[in-house]
Amino acid sequence: MERKNSKRVNVFLLTLCLLLAATGCKSEEQIQQQQVAEKAETPIYVDLRSTITVNGTGKATQTPDTATVYFSINNQGEEAEAVQQENAQAAQAVIDAILALGVAQEDIETSAVDIYEQYDYDQEPPKVSGYQASCRLTVVFRDIDLVGEAITAAVAAGASEVQGPEFSLSDASAAYLEALSAAIADAQAKAEALAGGAQVTLVETPISIQETSTNRNVAALTMEAAVAEEKAEDEAAVAAPISVSDMEVTAQVLSLIHISEPTRP
Repeated sequence: MERKNSKRVNVFLLTLCLLLAATGCKSEEQIQQQQVAEKAETPIYVDLRSTITVNGTGKATQTPDTATVYFSINNQGEEAEAVQQENAQAAQAVIDAILALGVAQEDIETSAVDIYEQYDYDQEPPKVSGYQASCRLTVVFRDIDLVGEAITAAVAAGASEVQGPEFSLSDASAAYLEALSAAIADAQAKAEALAGGAQVTLVETPISIQETSTNRNVAALTMEAAVAEEKAEDEAAVAAPISVSDMEVTAQVLSLIHISEPTRP
């Protein structure tokens, strides 16, 4: 009987120790973390009549590192199958010319292939007079220094039309964070101007700052591209002139700032 009672006491003491360790024996760091969490969960009530709400816009620039160019290859003929084969061969020649410059195969995509009838409308009713086949290639250049040479090589290989280049940023994160900081500074400057005009004082740091940019707005400042189809006297192809400018990244924020009572004269 005494042994059973002793075991029960030991089990009770062990359970009590475990409960104390789980609930009452917290480190100072755990206590601080709990206090921070409780403070964060505590709602903050603000009289909106004593606040200023401002929008801030910030911008940053970054040099583009990627370009996209669209090449079209068109062929015409009387027989549909023959025209399609000629178009496929011409498209492959353009692809080979671009690959030869060091562009990766995965960066060249056939985005459209079409073949359709051509009609002679001088006859009644109109009759099929031939066929036109077209192939559209989308090429992404990771090295934008290759764009001009690639356009010239593609035209020489049989490309009928060239659209682009469209410059872009492979990673706009750093520029966007810079623009975001500028947007916060812009909002603060506007709040100070409003407070000065209303003869009030900004009491403290913003009550809240909300990022209102729906996406990382990236726009080219200026871009110029021209396709050079002429050749020099020695028959060497002239690279298409390409002008690249920085791209502008925009960020926007909405800031709510607490103010003091108006200054009385």
